[in-house]
Amino acid sequence: MRKYYEIALRLAHESAHPKHKMAALVVKGGAIVAVATNSPRWHRHAERRCLKFGVSGDLIVIARQGGSMSKPCVDCLAAIQDAGIRRVVYANWNKELVVDAC
Repeated sequence: MRKYYEIALRLAHESAHPKHKMAALVVKGGAIVAVATNSPRWHRHAERRCLKFGVSGDLIVIARQGGSMSKPCVDCLAAIQDAGIRRVVYANWNKELVVDAC
């Protein structure tokens, strides 16, 4: 999971959002099947953008530029659960990876 997080972390730097540079990617069967970053509009989170085309997978990985806390918001978590994804990987405040079950 660390390798997927490192990829998401690099993608977060490409986010068009000026302040909250985040990225998400969905992994299915060991392959990355979707990626997205935050849009300049705050209400378009990377997680929801990643799932907007009905993508599903085994896990979703979320990263924020700099590696700080990247836990999904309640709305994004609901979208992740609706997509059938059962594991979420993100960094906590100590920049340690967390794997949560949905």
